[in-house]
Amino acid sequence: MEIKRQKIDDKFLNKLRLFYGVMNWVFENEEIEIVPEDFTHDNLIINNPIGENILKYYYLPTSRFFSEDEYQNMVNKGYVGQKDTTLAPYPFKIYGAYFGRIDLYTKLSLVSFKIDKPLLNGNNDLQYFEDFKPYFRDYANGFKDGYDNFENKCISPFLPMFADKQDYINKVHEYLTKRIVFQHDWLNNHSGFVQEHAIQPKVGIIINAFEDGQKQGYFYRAWTIVFSNSQLFEPLFAETLNKRIQNDIAFSVLEWATIFYYADETKLLPAHNTTQERMKQFMIDHSVSTTFNSFKSKYYTAKKRINISNDYPIDKLKLILPYLEENYKQTVTKVKNDIMILENEKHGYQ
Repeated sequence: MEIKRQKIDDKFLNKLRLFYGVMNWVFENEEIEIVPEDFTHDNLIINNPIGENILKYYYLPTSRFFSEDEYQNMVNKGYVGQKDTTLAPYPFKIYGAYFGRIDLYTKLSLVSFKIDKPLLNGNNDLQYFEDFKPYFRDYANGFKDGYDNFENKCISPFLPMFADKQDYINKVHEYLTKRIVFQHDWLNNHSGFVQEHAIQPKVGIIINAFEDGQKQGYFYRAWTIVFSNSQLFEPLFAETLNKRIQNDIAFSVLEWATIFYYADETKLLPAHNTTQERMKQFMIDHSVSTTFNSFKSKYYTAKKRINISNDYPIDKLKLILPYLEENYKQTVTKVKNDIMILENEKHGYQ
């Protein structure tokens, strides 16, 4: 579809977040093919018997990207699919390259929320989707490089001498499941625009479009290999899910807001000017499925119940504590102190 002067606002961002199907943007009537039609993820999933554990891991990032209420609204309008496999990770195609749903949403959201005010191709008034065409084109070049060279750059150099088929399969699986914070993580495969602050401290030039595309091209090609050889990969993904995913906790909005409260109080979040900007960034980074106003309301509720009314549910603090220990370790002492205060208050001690 051709879109011109599409303003990046809440309506457009919500469309990106919940769009079902494949959306192909065409600028200047230019059609480019990078991924052969038979090897797109949609076609491979439709035409091959893909293992349940493979699909669960593939869709896991986007299955947490919308709420149960939003899913029920889709069902009420006639949708019959399962929630966990509703939102495709790569539904957008621009200049022949596939863009990750959460990654594109995150980048454009940060610009829309005025958290970032970057410069691209001499333009720092980035309000419309087509304003990002220079980024999209460089991204597409990187995506093609990543897709075409995944095996040569990411797999073959790391295989043992005299590698066999199982070694190859293990290495592709390892690529998709390894988790390196801020560098490589399929389950959190999104970020804002990378910027170089070469003009003045608060004006950054968007860079690394090629590298962004290359990274997604690598991931896209890796999943193409998995979907084409499902039986060989299914046992590996079953083991991965048993180790990592079954213990993941789906936090409530109040619990996410409480996590934000402690991380923000301990000054562990990106240094945006206002609390609201940090909230919006946090919601995007953690794929919190609710409205901003709802999240803000829960934040103030948590803050009040912890510090003023002293009636915050202790079990909720104990529930989020392991997550804080792993991700925001500097908050742990404060949380434990608050638990002690709340327990004393609960038992009538002063």
